[in-house]
Formats: sequence, structure tokens, C-alpha cells
Amino acid sequence: MTRADVKKAIKAKLEELSPFSEPSALLAVANNDVKPIDSYIEETMDSAFDKVLLLSPLHLIKDTVKSLLTTVTLTDGVGTVAAPSDYLRLHTVFYPEWRRPVNVCIGESNPLYLLQRNPNTRGKYEKPVVAINNNTFEIYSLKTISDGIFKYIPKTVKNVATFEDSLVPLLVIQGTLDVLVIFEQTAKAKSVTDELLTLLKLNTI
Repeated sequence: MTRADVKKAIKAKLEELSPFSEPSALLAVANNDVKPIDSYIEETMDSAFDKVLLLSPLHLIKDTVKSLLTTVTLTDGVGTVAAPSDYLRLHTVFYPEWRRPVNVCIGESNPLYLLQRNPNTRGKYEKPVVAINNNTFEIYSLKTISDGIFKYIPKTVKNVATFEDSLVPLLVIQGTLDVLVIFEQTAKAKSVTDELLTLLKLNTI
């Protein structure tokens, strides 16, 4: 869906929840900023889509995916490769020797990360692990770097022209929520948050 159509949908939902006359809708309580409601929608839309990309089940994210093109370095059974600057979330990593793909990337604060430092406890071919530390992916464990699949979800490009259709319903709700938060509409924001969580749950089943 185009950016313009998403903006219209968010504005329609805001008007449905809280009908506004143009002058009264211009004042953001938090910072006393005064501008048209469309401006708030526009300014929060890209970050709202990033939130949707982080929350959504992977089966909904089909087009907003990139392949990692940088060559992986293999040392003592561990693969390493620099994370791209636009990295937001892991999508799918798979190598021929693995029994299953990896769809979640752990950080150094995760208790599982310490286990990866020990050759005896780290992820093996049956239960591989992908971690990120200091903007570098660590892949446990590998026999070879050939024929691997490494896909990730990138951060939203500023003022992106279109959004993935399967994610638009979630984006409209998240975009509405973000504008309500700016206007300190706490009760309505809670209601919209519940709506977002319900839709996420329905899409996870």
C-alpha cells in the first residue's frame, strides 16, 4: 500500500476514535508543538513500521526482507560477519548441515550467549545459534560457509513510498497509537494497544 493511502487510513482511524476539528487537533501536549495532524502521522509512520516489523510473526513479512551479501568468515567452526547498517531483525539463517533454521538472533546479554563461548556447550548442527555482538553476527556452528541462507529484516527507509500489504493493518493501528501517545490520549492509547495485541495474536495462530 502506498504511503499516502496508509496516512489516510491512520487519519481515518484517529477521527473515528477521537473526532477533531482541525484547530483543536494541532497542539501536541507534550511539547506544545503546533502543526497539522497529518504532520504527526507522517513523522511517526516510519518508526511505527519498524515497530511492526519487530513485533510481527515472520510469516507475515515476505517482501520486507534482504539477503546478507557479505562473505562469512569461518574460524574453528564459528562463522562471523559484520551486521549491515540497516539491520533491524533476523529473518532466516540456514546452512546445509543444520537440522533446522534459526529465526531469532540473541544478544550478549542473553544467558545463552555465554554458552556459545564454550565449544562444548555452544550451538551445534542440531540446535544452531545466531548471536550479535559489537555489530557482528556470530554463527554457531558451521562446517562450511557455502550454500548458506542469511536473510534479515532491514530498518525502514525514511519516507519509504510503499509498505508491505500484509503488514498494513498492524501499521495503521501502530501509527494511530503513536499519534495518540503524542497527544497524551492515555485511555484511547490503551484501547488501541489492546487492539494491536489482539491482532498480533490472531496472526500468530
